[in-house]
Amino acid sequence: MPINQRVVEKEPSKEANAKKIQAWWRGTLVRRTLLHAALSAWIIQRWWRQKLARQLSVKLREVVQYYTMQEWAVVKVQAWIRMWQVHRCYCRLLNAVRIIQGYWRWLRRSLLHAALRAWVIQCWWRSIQAKMLEKRRRLTLRLYTCQEWAVVKVQAHVRMWRARRRFLQVREAACIIQAHWRWHTSQTRGLIKGHYEIRASRLELDIEILLA
Repeated sequence: MPINQRVVEKEPSKEANAKKIQAWWRGTLVRRTLLHAALSAWIIQRWWRQKLARQLSVKLREVVQYYTMQEWAVVKVQAWIRMWQVHRCYCRLLNAVRIIQGYWRWLRRSLLHAALRAWVIQCWWRSIQAKMLEKRRRLTLRLYTCQEWAVVKVQAHVRMWRARRRFLQVREAACIIQAHWRWHTSQTRGLIKGHYEIRASRLELDIEILLA
């Protein structure tokens, strides 16, 4: 491709870029102008609204003040009337309360005396019950002790009888053994030595025979 044609093709792209830049700059100027105008309009609107709000607030304050004065006068009259009614009701209630308090004090005094008498009777009755319970406990303990002592005594006599019977049996066996032993000693030439031990349950015998 020749060089002249390349130069011709590049020139239209430069013009297009220049037009785009000009259009962007004009749009920026327009937007800046519109923003400045909108800011000015907003400032004016704000000032006008503040002025209207102040005027409305002044009028509202005057109306409220006038209404408040009227209401205050009505409220004050009503307060005086209610105060008089409440004072009259309070006096009646005070008299009724004094009557009720007097009756209640008399009733409380009577109840306290009755409670004190009941407490004295209860203490006396509890002491009587405690004495009776202590007496029963001692009697039961004495009876139990007598029974236990009788059982122990019977057991002791039974054990003593069994031990005595066993001792007599062992002594009789020992006497028989001694008699046979003496007889063997007299009949044999040798020497018989031995010893025995009597116990409650058995008889232990140890015999040694020596021949001459």
